[in-house]
Amino acid sequence: MVRLLGPVDVIAHDGPPPDPTASRDRTGEVLAWLVTHRHGTRTDLETALWPRGATPKTIANALSRVRRLLIDLAGPDANTWLPRFERNGALALAPDVISDLDLLDARIRHAQQHRDHPNTAIATLQGAVDLIRGIPAGYPWLDAQMGSTLTTTPVNAVILLAEHHLARGNTIAVLTTTTRGLEILPAHTELFALRLRAHAATGDTDAVKAEYRAYLRAEQAEPYWDGGTDRDLENLYLQLLRPDTTRQDTTRRHGIAS
Repeated sequence: MVRLLGPVDVIAHDGPPPDPTASRDRTGEVLAWLVTHRHGTRTDLETALWPRGATPKTIANALSRVRRLLIDLAGPDANTWLPRFERNGALALAPDVISDLDLLDARIRHAQQHRDHPNTAIATLQGAVDLIRGIPAGYPWLDAQMGSTLTTTPVNAVILLAEHHLARGNTIAVLTTTTRGLEILPAHTELFALRLRAHAATGDTDAVKAEYRAYLRAEQAEPYWDGGTDRDLENLYLQLLRPDTTRQDTTRRHGIAS
């Protein structure tokens, strides 16, 4: 599996790589490109990884190192996972090699299909969140093509899981889960909305106020902050401080808008 949801590396199905540094050099980058471009060609690969151009020998050697890495990780059967003879120039990586983003997407879909079965959805989404290892640290081509996906998809998994915990009144689980998302997007309004509602559900207005101050600090630390604040989250904050805001209301409503 090529792991993209954090520092990029490659691991075996049942254990760590034999050489921890092997998958972090250009070989790991080539494999990361292959797993995210299932129908890519040599020309596409060269354009992404060698924008100034590369000799055919350079690309061939890079692909050979990928094959050796796969064999080291998965045994001799992996020799065929990246065919040496390309049809129509396509670099067809076998489906035996996946990415953690593939697993994350699959778990989110499964959880959404079982949204009415919280036990199943929570277990599935917890497995999805466990795939997140931190801020995706990619390559220029990866950031340009998939940078948004590598941040929004993990955060979506976090939100779905936190919503289930909020519906069950599990405040600690909401806070623990949303913390994982805030490590990626520190001023994400929907994550903070869930945290505000979790505190309000326990009647802890001091925690609601402290959480909102934390949001304002995160918002102001954003590189492109324009001096304003998110009005929907502000309105939610003010609503949750009203004396007539009930615990039932805070646990029922998961969105930002009131």
